[in-house]
Amino acid sequence: MDNITKVAAPVEKIFHKNIAPLLNNPVGFVIISWITSIAVMRSFDKLPSILQNVLLNPFVHIIAVFSNLFYATNDLRLSLLVTIIIVILFKIVTSFKENFELNPVSTDIMVGCENVTMDDILVNYKGDVSALKKRMYAIGVPLNLALNNQNAPLIATHLVGHGEIVKGVCQPPM
Repeated sequence: MDNITKVAAPVEKIFHKNIAPLLNNPVGFVIISWITSIAVMRSFDKLPSILQNVLLNPFVHIIAVFSNLFYATNDLRLSLLVTIIIVILFKIVTSFKENFELNPVSTDIMVGCENVTMDDILVNYKGDVSALKKRMYAIGVPLNLALNNQNAPLIATHLVGHGEIVKGVCQPPM
């Protein structure tokens, strides 16, 4: 038992000197409890499913927010008011629906464009690479696509998809 006391005494001294004042301060306690909550959230998928269901319950969230606020303020009315405001704001924010469509960049080469080279594409731009880059940017060709013969069929496909004719056989389907 003396060995445990010898080991625990310095740890206890450090705890009482550095951590206990932080825990006795309501704001410090709230900060530590939020950090603990974040740690639980990060390991949420590793928790047993029954505990996950409890933590996902909205009433548990409300009780946690209220208890943290009440501990920090010792004011019942203020804690209730702020909890209600937080719940309402949370409902408002989560009620918004994201209305967007993913427009994935196709990597399929259009029939007839398989053998296109950069020279074939640059003919339409009179050899002006900067004009080609501006057009590629305007129609949404990926900016990291290098201007080389390996990528020329894909670039031609994008251009043809936006109404340009590249080489005789590489043109929009009729």
